Amino acid sequence: MSNTQNRPTTPFNPGVTYSSSNWNTEAGGPQIEAKNLGIVQDQMYHEALAYKKCCLFAEWLTDQPVKDVAIRAAQHHKQHFNALYDYLHNHQ
Repeated sequence: MSNTQNRPTTPFNPGVTYSSSNWNTEAGGPQIEAKNLGIVQDQMYHEALAYKKCCLFAEWLTDQPVKDVAIRAAQHHKQHFNALYDYLHNHQ
């Protein structure tokens, strides 16, 4: 289930922040409004935070089946973060 072929080479960075000054809205693609950019930024922040928490929980847990659930949840939030990143990348 590798979806990395079309993904930008930028690595997953849950600490990154985006502002309207980071995106050239005159690049020819559909423009993203400032309000929508704020919503996407907020969602990216929450996905990154959930990813970090799941990773932390996975480190703490000792019961392997529960640890596996935390790892899968972390991957799930990372996929959401990357989908939002791709959305921003396509609307820059």
